[in-house]
Amino acid sequence: MSQTTYNTVHPVGLEGASVDETLRRVTSFLAEGAVTPGYAVTVGTDADTQRKLVVDGNSSFNGVALEQCTLVIDDSTNLASYKDKEGMSVQEKGRIWVHVDAAVAVDDPAYVLATGVDKGRFTKTSTGNIATGGKFVKSTAGAGLTILEL
Repeated sequence: MSQTTYNTVHPVGLEGASVDETLRRVTSFLAEGAVTPGYAVTVGTDADTQRKLVVDGNSSFNGVALEQCTLVIDDSTNLASYKDKEGMSVQEKGRIWVHVDAAVAVDDPAYVLATGVDKGRFTKTSTGNIATGGKFVKSTAGAGLTILEL
């Protein structure tokens, strides 16, 4: 039997991976410090060429570090990340898989966590966090992966 239908969006993704090929904008920058895919980035020391992980609630939101198959997993952290001064892709527009700290619903506005162990990941809570201008387009029952539309 052959497959006759195909999903355009997989039910579960990979943090930092683009969801589909709908309109999106991906820009290349140099990582300033280590940057983990799926985390929010802000302007670096050189705003024209660098992006880094958000620092605190005063950081601006400038996209999400995009997952690349060439990234190497660090044995000590068990995470793949861009190394300092390594070329990095940042998704500034479109749909991307991200991790949220709690349940979200479709059309909830998205914010970046500005503090804590998950700093740079996402939430629907505005207080003390960084606005993305985006929204969630897939609901979750709790913390976990969802789709952010920028």
